[in-house]
Amino acid sequence: IIISFPDVDSDDNSSLHIAVTNGQAINAEILLRRQKKKKQNRMMHMIR
Repeated sequence: IIISFPDVDSDDNSSLHIAVTNGQAINAEILLRRQKKKKQNRMMHMIR
């Protein structure tokens, strides 16, 4: 599954990039799980 983070700040940093560079690994993990779930939900809707 390819996960994208469309929202970026003025320096083109995604929320995932910001979390990782600031040592917030748990926040990065939460962001990845949330985006993965969104992607899976979209894929399920396409199948139906």
